[in-house]
Amino acid sequence: MRLIILIFLLTFATWGYWDIPHMLIALLAEQQLKKENPAIFAKVLNDLKPLRKYFEENEDTMVEAAVMADFVKNSHFGFLESTHFFDLPYFYKTEKERKVNISFKMTSLSFVKNTIDIFKKTNVEKTMKPDFVRSISVRWLIHVVGDIHQPLHSGTLVSSKLFGGKIVDGDWGGVKIPITTTKDPIKNLHALWDAAGLEYTSKFSLPLNPKDRKVLENLALDAKQRFPKEFLGEKCGELNPEIWVNEGTEIVKNFVYQNVELTPQITGDYLYTVKKTGDRLIVLAGCRLANLLIHLYS
Repeated sequence: MRLIILIFLLTFATWGYWDIPHMLIALLAEQQLKKENPAIFAKVLNDLKPLRKYFEENEDTMVEAAVMADFVKNSHFGFLESTHFFDLPYFYKTEKERKVNISFKMTSLSFVKNTIDIFKKTNVEKTMKPDFVRSISVRWLIHVVGDIHQPLHSGTLVSSKLFGGKIVDGDWGGVKIPITTTKDPIKNLHALWDAAGLEYTSKFSLPLNPKDRKVLENLALDAKQRFPKEFLGEKCGELNPEIWVNEGTEIVKNFVYQNVELTPQITGDYLYTVKKTGDRLIVLAGCRLANLLIHLYS
């Protein structure tokens, strides 16, 4: 089994458009750990080390590790794709709730819970080879914590009336809703939220060179200045992933799908709110990721 897993980890060069938010979250968490608990950060790096040779990652950072899960999913036939989301159905406006064909066997929520259990077990069970298990798990955890803080990873629109019956069992978190924007890659509602409203659509190469690393650091600084830790308050310390999912679901219900029947047009007001909400959630996810890692490694 270990050999099979290693085979699909052997190539890792470039990635898609939605990875800047993931790397930002990892960078924000990294900066917080370095400042508040460098010993914990050293432990995280130690767990990343056993598999680092299979990826294009810089040493002494966890930023590039944040995108491994998407690379594996995209290049290996959707491997563990369901761990990236927990799409709770949202029935559009006046439509009555009914049973829909959505599987919840392995979701982002259950994955985070299972990973916490893995960390506990690998602390006491020598036979689980914690170097390998934890190296995979911590990479996936860094990524999935980010996914949970993207609202359209926590809800899916269900409607028998809209879009010609194409979303009767859900719109795959906005993937099935086409939109028109000034950015060619942003062709559906999910992609718009993945990119925080057209804000993060650039592509870098791995490992990050010093110039791109500096660009990322400037983006992190800008986001922190707009949403300082004091502004987020006690929410930074909330480590219950169920609450994270519920927060995303509320955003889905109260904003994401409002007036969705008017798409593919995206108004300036809607785009502004997506950007503002996306940045706030990126900073919040970074803070929570740092605190979760401190909890797991303490």
